Amino acid sequence: MDTLHPSDSRVNMGLCCCICLEQYRDPRTLACAHTFCQSCIDQHILKQKDEDHLKKGIECPLCRKVTPKLENEVPVEEWSKSLPVNYALQDAIEAQIVDNDLCTVCILKAKHTPATKYCIQCKRRLCSDCEITHNIFEHLKIHKIVRIDDTEKIKTFPADLDQCTTHGKPIEFYCEDEHKLCCSSCAIIKHRKCHEVVEISDIAAKNNVEKEKSLLSRIKELQLQSVNIDFFFDQKEKELDRKLKEIDDNIVIEQDKIINMLKESRARVLKEAMVLRDRATEQYTSYKMQCQDIKKSMVLSFKRIDIARKFGTSAQLFIALHEEETKLTEETAKCDDFFKQLEYLDVTSENANTSSCFEEVKQCELRSQDIKIDANQIPDHRIIKMEKVKSVDLKSSLENESEPLYTGLDFLPNGGLIAVDNANKKIVVMNEDLEITKTYIHDTVLLDVLCISMENVFVTNGPELLTFDVNDDDICSRMNTIEIPQVVDSLSEYNNDMFVVGTYASNKPAALMYKNGEIKDFDVNFPDKEWKLGDSFNAFDKETGVLAITDAEENKIYIYDTIQKSQIVFQDERIKTPTGIAPGLESTFFICSHGTGKIVQISQDGAVLHTYEIDMHDPYTLCFSKDKTFLAVANYTVGASKLHIYRVSHSNHHQQQQNNITEFQKY
Repeated sequence: MDTLHPSDSRVNMGLCCCICLEQYRDPRTLACAHTFCQSCIDQHILKQKDEDHLKKGIECPLCRKVTPKLENEVPVEEWSKSLPVNYALQDAIEAQIVDNDLCTVCILKAKHTPATKYCIQCKRRLCSDCEITHNIFEHLKIHKIVRIDDTEKIKTFPADLDQCTTHGKPIEFYCEDEHKLCCSSCAIIKHRKCHEVVEISDIAAKNNVEKEKSLLSRIKELQLQSVNIDFFFDQKEKELDRKLKEIDDNIVIEQDKIINMLKESRARVLKEAMVLRDRATEQYTSYKMQCQDIKKSMVLSFKRIDIARKFGTSAQLFIALHEEETKLTEETAKCDDFFKQLEYLDVTSENANTSSCFEEVKQCELRSQDIKIDANQIPDHRIIKMEKVKSVDLKSSLENESEPLYTGLDFLPNGGLIAVDNANKKIVVMNEDLEITKTYIHDTVLLDVLCISMENVFVTNGPELLTFDVNDDDICSRMNTIEIPQVVDSLSEYNNDMFVVGTYASNKPAALMYKNGEIKDFDVNFPDKEWKLGDSFNAFDKETGVLAITDAEENKIYIYDTIQKSQIVFQDERIKTPTGIAPGLESTFFICSHGTGKIVQISQDGAVLHTYEIDMHDPYTLCFSKDKTFLAVANYTVGASKLHIYRVSHSNHHQQQQNNITEFQKY
């Protein structure tokens, strides 16, 4: 809905807040009767609070009169909501909004006429009569008048675009010597010595097309490069997190290895120590027992000599001493042998101290370097990673059937696939594992399929558009048959009411088709030649309004921007006999290079971005899932026909990086 600008009329000046200069939103009134937007006065109150100016109340931004503090305990943040609403002003605004669909000039004349046009320079809505009156005046004829429906698109169009910022006069001249815009004063004062000062009106028409084309090309190039750089450093950030996480993981692994090594070493040492201790203990026990025997023998010798000395005769004492001497000589000889055999066990550890034990353990050190990179060397972010997740060989299911030829493919909302088997005149419904769950056999050759929803599946067979319903049990039911005045093959969605169809047996390769079968020509200059069935496939990108058409006979790709009304035709040696085509990620198209084992990704500017090797010969048709995360590709090579499903992503380690980043951030 169009909103009024403060400069639209004197009446409207009273409908605008003096703080934000926009139309009031939830008008609130202070004690001085001045009114402001609730959000604006709220910001003013908070600013006064920060400056400690709220001791007495709210100071009006216009007259400085103070609105006293509220007596109840209301937080400062809620003061603006407690101010009274200016209901009279609110009603006037609501009434004014109703007038926004009316002619501005007629409102000034107290008339209520619906507006149909809008003058960008005057900023006025106009009815048909006022538009005619507006164009009577010579100086107003150069104004740009657009449909009222287009006003949303030109809100950002500056009203003073053609006004000289220095002199305030209309810009009417262009100095080709200095490449400067100038008004009449600029031309006289600053450019009087220049030789090529021309009127803009004389050169605009012939220069605008090439200038706009060149400018838009440079804008797109710079935009793409900035996107590539943004994407590149986003990936580098993820890669850095991944590498740091790997380093941390490796340190943890080494830490665990060292701990396990020490545990194993301890267990081994303790086991050996117990064996050594048992052996030493057994030996020491033997030593101690022998010592006990020696001590007992010496005690008996003392006792025998003592008894002989106390109670025996001299002769008896002599005899006792002689015998004990003999025994002692024998015992001494035994002890000498025993004492010579004594040993003890001394235990040490080779790596007993920490510094020695960890001498061979390498410390982890981070090494980093800043790598200089040229922005032109940053890879295109649109190049993708394809990972094959499912595959099936395409073989005839019945004895009298031909080998399947899938000329049309599309993903179902439940993750399965629906395919048109051109060779056997049937529709095939597959689940996520590419198992066929249902078939529908038709009486004529089928060409292409488009799935809008499970209840809206469309199939072309040349002169007809067939509609089907695939229910939860994968039962494929034919709902309707729509006659078409031309024969069509390829099928893409244009909008909710129309399709883009490929046409053959015609001098045009594509057209628009309503859902009732009515055909409408594109406003495009197609190559004027006879297009036959199988010569081309087409695909339409709804987001950008770009139509791409393959020409298998001439090895060409035609790209038409239906919004900007531009076209590109190109050939590339990497694209052989181009057949199936589909819009892919990041406003690109993917093409089956039927003469190779590759599919090719191209930009909408007609540049080959990348070629992808696939495990099949002669790819023929392909399609993306609605969210562009999966790609289905089928080929037609007798005896080697296949259907592949690929998972599509921007990076080789995208999901792993996300997991690593999450784990790394825990630290």
